[in-house]
Amino acid sequence: MTTLTIVSPPLKTATSRGARFAAVAFTRLLQVLAHRREARALARERLARESDATRVRRLAQQMRCVDPSFAADLFAAAERHDRAA
Repeated sequence: MTTLTIVSPPLKTATSRGARFAAVAFTRLLQVLAHRREARALARERLARESDATRVRRLAQQMRCVDPSFAADLFAAAERHDRAA
């Protein structure tokens, strides 16, 4: 015959104050980092839009003498691109 002894921990375990503080601080840190990441992504997107619009305006200036109507369309497209942001 074999005897087994099973030790079971108490049902309720106390959480230390330091653990709660660390969990709250870590959660806040993750929120701050996520916010900064979103802000950087928006800034990169805005910069890309401005760069695209600037290139279209340069092309429009070059085309102004060749085809004024097409140049006007390009200027309008660049303006719409800026407003979409």
